[in-house]
Amino acid sequence: MKLTIENYKKIESHFNWATWGVQKVEETNTQYHFELRNSYGRILDIQLERIPVSGNETTAYQYEFWCWGHGNSNPTHQTPIREFLYYVQIKDKKLFSLAMSAMIKKWTNG
Repeated sequence: MKLTIENYKKIESHFNWATWGVQKVEETNTQYHFELRNSYGRILDIQLERIPVSGNETTAYQYEFWCWGHGNSNPTHQTPIREFLYYVQIKDKKLFSLAMSAMIKKWTNG
């Protein structure tokens, strides 16, 4: 089941964690792209894949949620930080905000 988030642009005004906020949201055929910026001008790009990596109608769908590298490391040696979110975590704004916050923490702490 290809993921469709209705009114996904509203996350720009809904999400705010510590000094981070969503600056831009873009939708492509295969993913949602969230550009986050903090009050110091640092930018983090997070992607949410639209095609599930596992699950079906009777088991919970899971989608890949990821970003590249770490905020404190050498940008030439980046590795992806990956998680898998259940459909319910994406559809619930509070749960999705928690997932975004956790990704920021992982990115900044390396």
